[in-house]
Amino acid sequence: MGHGDTVYRWNVLPWWPLALCWAALAALAVVMPIVKPARGDVPFVVDALGYALVWGIPAWVALLTMWSVRHFGRIVVTRTELRVGRHRLPVGRLSRDHLYLLARDLPGLRARLEPLPDLPWPRLRLLARQARWSGKPLGGAFAAPFGVSTHPLLLAGGSAVEVATRDLAGLVGALLDVVPETPVTGPSQPRRLGVLLPVVLVVVLPGLIVGGLVWYVGAAGGRTAFALPDRAGDLVRRDDAGLIGGMASAFTEAARRHLDTHAAATYARDGETRPAYFVLGGEGTVQSPPRLLRQALGTDVQRLDPGGREGALWCATRKLAGTWRRVCGWADAGTAGFVVGLDAPAEGYAALAARARAVRAAGTRTEG
Repeated sequence: MGHGDTVYRWNVLPWWPLALCWAALAALAVVMPIVKPARGDVPFVVDALGYALVWGIPAWVALLTMWSVRHFGRIVVTRTELRVGRHRLPVGRLSRDHLYLLARDLPGLRARLEPLPDLPWPRLRLLARQARWSGKPLGGAFAAPFGVSTHPLLLAGGSAVEVATRDLAGLVGALLDVVPETPVTGPSQPRRLGVLLPVVLVVVLPGLIVGGLVWYVGAAGGRTAFALPDRAGDLVRRDDAGLIGGMASAFTEAARRHLDTHAAATYARDGETRPAYFVLGGEGTVQSPPRLLRQALGTDVQRLDPGGREGALWCATRKLAGTWRRVCGWADAGTAGFVVGLDAPAEGYAALAARARAVRAAGTRTEG
């Protein structure tokens, strides 16, 4: 339909409430991840989508409601059709005599159309009264929007349809401009457009939101957690507050940025009392294990398990508490930790990595 074919257009709802809801959703998605970011190493895009989909549910409901009201209640009159929501009705099927009856009861329109043709007004009024209880609603909605009255329109074949509008005078005037004097023969039932977009909005979008929530709950229920073990292989936990305080500060920033909880301890070999290893570990949502290890260990590292989201194990030499020491760190989707050798001479990376794997295995558990 070209723009020039449109004779009349009326919307039950203006455009600005929908724009306001979209603006609220956009603000929620952009501002909230900055004001209150998610815990863990969650990318900004993921955090924004989470706020928009989950916390924006009231806005989604309002958007869907207003879109439905606007879509199903829109009235357009063209040279050939009356279009109400999903329904299309050829204007030649409408009764021109009944339109004159409606115009007769609308003072402003009656003055413009006078003199009206001589028609059997009592009979037309009786037919209109009967049609009011048998008319088929146009648009596709279950009911008329609040505050909008429905009005019957008689068809040439004797049946009727109902249209919900606040601008009856404008609608009748536009129809009188296009409805022919002689009715067009043929089926008088209105056609319906497809329902792909309403199905997408009503079924698919809520389904995606619910599916995402189910996935999130399931992932959270089956995620891994970590707590410092009392024993890991031949290592026994023997905390030394002085060593812990001196070593922990080197890894605290990375731990706070990527982990929900973390703790530190020192370990001695079985049968010994002097601590030989410092360990810091914890749990949280780690979106990028390599990024966490890079921030804690730097770029000059030996990657024993390069990994990805499934896990990585890197080792490096760092200056800690005034002494160069070898460090091995691991990180996966739910846990991360670092093991520092305190002995001199230092163990090789392979031996220290074996200690890190032992601590990780002893302290990791699966929740849910």
